[in-house]
Amino acid sequence: MTPFYTKIPPKENWWQHYCHAQQDIMSFEKGVECDWCGMTEETIKKNKETIDRMKQYEEWRNDERKTN
Repeated sequence: MTPFYTKIPPKENWWQHYCHAQQDIMSFEKGVECDWCGMTEETIKKNKETIDRMKQYEEWRNDERKTN
């Protein structure tokens, strides 16, 4: 699965993401959405928060299964 963000740090005042429309990592100034797919920096942050919560929930479920 291709990540929606990359580990390569963007330049100051820039953000970046993997654009599925371009099939490449794209960089944009902060506050500007991707002109290829419409992705925004805020959407990426929300997606990462959601994925982190889902991982925590999955860990909790696995722990509950072990104790029961």
